[in-house]
Amino acid sequence: APLRAAYTQLLDRLEKGLSRGIESAVRVATEEKTRYFAERILRTESARAWGEGFFDQVERDPDATGLRWENSSAHRIFDVCDFHQRADLFGMGPGVYPKEHRPSYPAHPHCLCALSAWYRGTPQPQVDAGGKRALDAMSDGERTRLLGINGAEAFAQNGQWRGRLRNWTDPAGTRLSQGASEILES
Repeated sequence: APLRAAYTQLLDRLEKGLSRGIESAVRVATEEKTRYFAERILRTESARAWGEGFFDQVERDPDATGLRWENSSAHRIFDVCDFHQRADLFGMGPGVYPKEHRPSYPAHPHCLCALSAWYRGTPQPQVDAGGKRALDAMSDGERTRLLGINGAEAFAQNGQWRGRLRNWTDPAGTRLSQGASEILES
């Protein structure tokens, strides 16, 4: 909100052709943008530190079979977190990942999704089919948001989504896009 207010004030001055106070408005907008970046880094790195502690705790729990991904109540923008929550990639239920195939956390800057330990089931990998089912259940707009225009078109043609899903780490450990993978292979 403070950043938006600073930008609004700056735009008002520019639209009205007011030169008086423009330097002050630019300074305030610059300071607010810097504060926003600092808050984003703090929030994201705090979540990363919490996530590493949580993953360590789950790893040490002999009864835990995995973890469950839950979107934050503040989650407003459709992104990879929705995929994490909806996809059943290991036959343990939607949003459940075995300990050895945990997703990256946080999934993106500002990610405040919740993770919880999971104590049921045995992993039965079905990554390709589970991801395809989750993507098939989404609208065209949601798929395009996650895969990009070219990725959504390729998915519609051949059902392939691995390497195309934005901000997603493959359980096999690869984080390269399809295009980068093809370049390295050739």
